[in-house]
Amino acid sequence: MYTLLLNAGITLLVFIALLLAGIIKKQMGYIYLSLLALLAGIIWVSWGVYSVGKKTLRSAFQPRSGTAIYEALLGKPDTNCVSMLHHRDQMIPKIDTDITLHFKTCPRELQRILNNKAFKESVRIPAAAVKDRLSSALPDWFRPAEMNDTLLVFSSIDDYGNGQEIYSSPDSTEVYLRDIWD
Repeated sequence: MYTLLLNAGITLLVFIALLLAGIIKKQMGYIYLSLLALLAGIIWVSWGVYSVGKKTLRSAFQPRSGTAIYEALLGKPDTNCVSMLHHRDQMIPKIDTDITLHFKTCPRELQRILNNKAFKESVRIPAAAVKDRLSSALPDWFRPAEMNDTLLVFSSIDDYGNGQEIYSSPDSTEVYLRDIWD
């Protein structure tokens, strides 16, 4: 990328130098060469824009892995006890209102996650009540109520409805996470 920019800059300088030389010496040959240098510079810049745009678009529409989503939301785990089971990324804000994760973990890692944000205290909720709280827009695999009869629920939601909800098994080894950003 930097080579393309350097080449474009050099051809721009050559264009200016040849154009000035042609005007000062009143020779059309220099002016024609300057136009050739300008054309080369335009080609270099066009190729650079195309290359960067192609790479940017490719990475923008390539789905992230569950591990990449986890690390972006929660940071790199301190232990090797995280095993991603399911994930759904938010591709288009306002249309896809949340990111959902389902993973196995250990109590120490869950505690690390909870320490990173101001989550409300753990609430033990019967599984049936959790089922009623959840939106029908969630993926089919997002079923925290099937983990146990009672779940630990942690939430960190702001006044605009954005934040995170964590549904954990009582032993803190299985977690459903919902990151809401509307």
